[in-house]
Amino acid sequence: MKRMIALIAAILFITSSALAEDQQSSAIDKVYCALPLPQSTTVKLQEPVALPQPTDRLHFLGFRFSLGVPTGAALELEASPMKWWHLSLGGSYAGLGPAIVGEVGIDPIDFSIGPTLNFMTGGSFPGHLPGVSQMPDVSYQFEELLVGFRLGKRNHAGFFLEGGPVWMQVQTNNFQSFLQSQSTNLNGILIGNPSAAISAFGAGRLGFYVMF
Repeated sequence: MKRMIALIAAILFITSSALAEDQQSSAIDKVYCALPLPQSTTVKLQEPVALPQPTDRLHFLGFRFSLGVPTGAALELEASPMKWWHLSLGGSYAGLGPAIVGEVGIDPIDFSIGPTLNFMTGGSFPGHLPGVSQMPDVSYQFEELLVGFRLGKRNHAGFFLEGGPVWMQVQTNNFQSFLQSQSTNLNGILIGNPSAAISAFGAGRLGFYVMF
């Protein structure tokens, strides 16, 4: 009888322990269910921003320097209203006297190497060769048509080499005074200032330009 009571007591204890464990597990499950689930994080990629493309703007003002015949050393201020043509005005010195020069040029092809066409004109003030004071003053006017090529970027900076025909009008000044200073036998004789017109295929120049 005692053994029967002990067996029933053991069964009741095991059953109560199992029920307690089930209740504890269900309570833990309820706690887990009550906890908020972590939400998924969405990474949004930013669309690439298109950078502004550099524009080839018009460089309006600049200068050009050249060494040539008959202009000598010339420095000009240049204006380019459009990319394919320009206007220039400046001064030059070829050994006789300072001169004023101007030109209009065409540069039609926008490559690293391109053909050029320029019409240049100018005139010098009366002067004489350095170190030769016993000579009459000489002045000249000229027009030249120059064809060549440009090496560099049009409307930016580059070098040029050009050549072509030239038309010159050479005029002497104070020729009467010069002759009278050399001889007294010319008193009463009037002699005009000699002049000469020259046309030849002898003009040319080499130089560079920079536009800002």
